[in-house]
Amino acid sequence: MTRKRLFSFLLFFTLLIILVAAVAQTQVQRPKANFVDRISAVLEKAGCPLSQRQLDAIAKITPGPDARGAMQKILSDDQKKALQSALKQQRTGLQLRGMAQRLKAAGIPLTDDQIAKIKALKLGEGKGALQSILTADQVNALKKGAGLKRERLVIGGIAVQLKKAGYPLSVRQIAQIKNLVKGAKSRDALMNILTAEQKVALKKPFVDRLAARLKAAGQPLSDEQLKSINAIMPGKNAREQVKAILTSEQVSALKKSISEAAPSTGTTDKATAAGETPRVFNALKPNYPNPFNPSTTIEYSIVQPGNVRVQIFGINGQLISTLVDSYQAAGWHSATWNAGNLAGGMYICTVTSGGFTQSRKMTLLK
Repeated sequence: MTRKRLFSFLLFFTLLIILVAAVAQTQVQRPKANFVDRISAVLEKAGCPLSQRQLDAIAKITPGPDARGAMQKILSDDQKKALQSALKQQRTGLQLRGMAQRLKAAGIPLTDDQIAKIKALKLGEGKGALQSILTADQVNALKKGAGLKRERLVIGGIAVQLKKAGYPLSVRQIAQIKNLVKGAKSRDALMNILTAEQKVALKKPFVDRLAARLKAAGQPLSDEQLKSINAIMPGKNAREQVKAILTSEQVSALKKSISEAAPSTGTTDKATAAGETPRVFNALKPNYPNPFNPSTTIEYSIVQPGNVRVQIFGINGQLISTLVDSYQAAGWHSATWNAGNLAGGMYICTVTSGGFTQSRKMTLLK
C-alpha cells in the first residue's frame, strides 16, 4: 500500500469515527431535548415558564439516577406544583380513557353527560364521587373487569412459576382454577387441584426466602428443620406449622428482619445503596426519568440468583414488551426501555424473581 493510499484510508477511518460519535451524541441529546421541551410547554401554559438560567442549568444535567433530584433543585415550588398537577390530569385522562374502553366492551358505554361530569371532577375527589356518576351496572362491570384482571395475573403467576420448576399446569387444571369461586376456601380448593410436586414447587420460593433471612440473621435452619418445613403442604395452617418448627430465637430474628425491611420503600438500605448485594429483600426502584420520552432506565435488585423477568404492560394489562427473561446473579441490575414507537400514556413495569413480584407506574410523554 502506497503512502497516499494509506493516508487516504486513515483519513476516511478518522472521519467515520467522528461521524459515528456525532450521531451517537445526537441520539443521546435528542430524548433529553424533547423531554425539556415538553416540560417547558407545560410550565409556560401554567404561567410559570422556565427562565433562561433554569434552561441552562437543566442542559448541564447528565441523565442518570440523580437527574430527577437535580431537576427538583432547579425548579421553583410553583413549577413543581404545576408539573404535578399536569401529571395528575394526564393520569385522570388515561384512567377515563381506559374506563370508557372497558365499559364500551361490556356493552354499557359512558354517555356524553357522564364523560363531562367525570372530567369536571376535581383532583383528589374520591372513588365515591366517581361511582355516583356511574350506573350500578357500570360499577359492577368495572369491578368484574378488575377481578378478572387480578385473576389472570394470579393464574399467570402460578403458571409461570410451575413451568419454570418443570411442573406446568395442564389445560384441565387451568380450567378448574378459572372456575374457582372466590372465598375463604378457594385456597384449599386450589391446593386440591395441584399435584404434590406442584405444591412443593410453589412453596420453594417461600422456603428459600425464609432460609435466607434466618441465615442473614445468624439463626440458620438446621437440616432437620428444612426437612420438616418441606413436608408441610401449603394451606391455611401452614404458617402456624412453620412457626412451631422454628426456635424462639429464630422467630424473634425473623420478626426483626421483617420489621427492618418494612419501613423501607421497597428499594434498599445503606448497604445496598452503594451497589452491594442486597441482604434480605428484593427491590424495584422508580424508573428515571419519569415522565420520559422516549426511553427510561429501570433499576432493580434480587436477593437470590435465578431467572428474572422484566416486563412492560399497558394500563389495561396487555403485555407490551419483555425486557429481561434470563438467569441473573444476586445484586443490582438495570434495563432500558425505548418506547419511541408507542403512544404516550401510562405503562406498568413489573419485575418477577422467584416468588417476588413488584410493579411501578411509568408515564410516557408524547
